[in-house]
Amino acid sequence: MKGLPDGQGKIRLGKAPEEKAPVKAAKPPPKPKAGYTDLYKYSTEWEKFVFWLGVFFSLAGGCVLPTYGIVIGKMVESFKPTLETTE
Repeated sequence: MKGLPDGQGKIRLGKAPEEKAPVKAAKPPPKPKAGYTDLYKYSTEWEKFVFWLGVFFSLAGGCVLPTYGIVIGKMVESFKPTLETTE
């Protein structure tokens, strides 16, 4: 970096006006990565079947959990607490 006087007697640090940064060559765009379906390109029919079977049962298991919440919530609501005390 060179010190160049500006018009007010101060020194301005930086590149001289005639010095320009070298132009970098543009990089080629990156190659596209493998998509999700490309991961199963070489799988057998049995592996695809087991995959979709797992997807089905995971969805079924995910639907059961909220159902448990509804059923247990109704069971808890059926027990009405009484705050009356007998003396």
